[in-house]
Amino acid sequence: MSTIRSFAGSRMRLLRASLLVLLAAGLLGCGATEIASGLTEGEAQEAVVTLQQFGISAEKVRVGEGEEATFSVTVPAAEVASANQILKKYELPREKPKGLGEIFTQGGLIPTATEEKAMMLLAIQGEIARTLETVDGIAAARVHIVMPEKDPLAEGGGTPATASVFIKYRGEQLPLTPEEIKQIVAHSVDGLDPNRVAVVLKPILIDQGKLTRMAKTSTVIAGQDPTIFIIVLAGLCLVLVIVMVVLVLKLQSEKSRYLQLRREMGAGGR
Repeated sequence: MSTIRSFAGSRMRLLRASLLVLLAAGLLGCGATEIASGLTEGEAQEAVVTLQQFGISAEKVRVGEGEEATFSVTVPAAEVASANQILKKYELPREKPKGLGEIFTQGGLIPTATEEKAMMLLAIQGEIARTLETVDGIAAARVHIVMPEKDPLAEGGGTPATASVFIKYRGEQLPLTPEEIKQIVAHSVDGLDPNRVAVVLKPILIDQGKLTRMAKTSTVIAGQDPTIFIIVLAGLCLVLVIVMVVLVLKLQSEKSRYLQLRREMGAGGR
C-alpha cells in the first residue's frame, strides 16, 4: 500500500512540476520584461523612441499615481539583450549631472572657502553638461573646468582658466560644431577664453551586423502584413494551452487511479 501511494504521489508531483514549468515558460515567452524603472516620463520616452528606431518593440509604462508616479520601459523577452546593448551605447537613461540646485541644497557642515569653490565649480560643470544634453542628437556630455588660484603678484593675473568637453552624439551629423560648443562653455565661465576650451566629439557606433538582424526582426513584426506574426504567436499559445490541458487531464487521471487503488486495497484488507 505504501509503495503504491509513494509511486502515485511521485507521478502527481512530477506532473504538477511540469505544468508549472510550462506555465512559467509561457508567461516569460509571451510577456514583456522591464529593462528600466524609476524614470521620469521624458527619460522613459527618450529610451522608447531610441529603441523603436532600431526595431525594438519598447513601451512606456506608468507606475503609481499623482506626483509620485514614475515610468518604466518594457520590451519583449526575446529583445532584452539587444535593447540593453542599445541603451548602454546611448547611455540611457541619462545620468543626471548635479547642478547648482542639487549641489547647494545638500545638508552638512558649513563648507570652507576651498570646499565652496570646488562645489561651485562642480555645479557649473553640471549645468553646462545639462545644457549641452538638451541639444537634439547629443547623447551624453561631460565638462571639466580648471580654475587655477589667482596670484595677485603674478604678471597678467596668473594662469588662465581652461576647460575640456567630451560629447557622445547619435547620427551621422554633428549636433553642434566644436566652435559652438566652445562658445557655450566660455560664456558660462567667467574669464574663460574660447580658445582654451578643448572639445572631443565621438559618434555612437553599434555593430552593423546586429543592426541588420534587428532590422530583419523589425520587418517581420512591424511589416506591411503583421498578421503573420499574430498567427505564429497565436499558434504557439494554442500549443501551450493544449499541452497544459493534457497535463491537467493526466494529473486528474493519475489521481483517480490512485484513489481507485486505495479503495481496492482497502476492500481487500477487509
